[in-house]
Amino acid sequence: MKKSHSGLIRLTLLVAMLAGLVACATRPAGRYGEPAQGGQEPLRVGMTPNYPPMIFKQDGQVTGAEADFAAALGAALDRPVRFVELSWEKLIPALQDRRIDIIMSGMTITAPRAALVAFTQPYIRVGQLPLIRTDDAPRFSTPVSVMVTDKRIGVEKGTTGDNLVQQECRRANRVPFSSAQAAAKALLKGKVDVVIHDAPMIWWLAGQYNTQGLTFSPALLTEEYLAWGVHPDNPELLEQANALLEQWDTNGTMDQVLGRWLPYQQ
Repeated sequence: MKKSHSGLIRLTLLVAMLAGLVACATRPAGRYGEPAQGGQEPLRVGMTPNYPPMIFKQDGQVTGAEADFAAALGAALDRPVRFVELSWEKLIPALQDRRIDIIMSGMTITAPRAALVAFTQPYIRVGQLPLIRTDDAPRFSTPVSVMVTDKRIGVEKGTTGDNLVQQECRRANRVPFSSAQAAAKALLKGKVDVVIHDAPMIWWLAGQYNTQGLTFSPALLTEEYLAWGVHPDNPELLEQANALLEQWDTNGTMDQVLGRWLPYQQ
């Protein structure tokens, strides 16, 4: 994995940075991680907290890289952050209905999503990665060996990994789960042979279950980008978020957050 340096941030995949920078978006964010309480409307952040280390709950509190980003974004905009917990499939509809202002939930940029959501510039390059049993590492040592397998592949339903398996792993037996954690537990019990998900999640699961015999193949199956999503009719917030991404890439905030949560990132 490559960190989000200027080359990545300046890469415009689906949206170009709007002209001009909003003054409130570019002023210093204050002490890192403390959203401002400045009397403005709350920034309603839509998220599905089942994606460690990007966004999840720990002791009942929302945490992870996206939570840190949300706190810093709220501070920069002088808006208190209000997390709105939704199931994954309800995030985009909630944005369309204006029940949330922004999606910050480790969402991959895809063409179908871009037809409904105005994505910011990407903040990290990731991809799909296989979680496997350590004993099966020789069998799944290359991306091709995973893609052509006729074994059982566990996926979290509705994710980018699920789409990849349905479209490209034609010989495999796709087994959907409600969460990546459920798929990993099935892998431990021998009910599936591989689990495919975003790299950050696979790294996390491999760390959690390493002593029980799970690991990950180091070769990415795809190249993808994570970004935040706003309503297409909210260009001001899109511009503000893009300005902050550029600023954080320059002042080190991006590396600080990603380095804390993604130690495997290269």
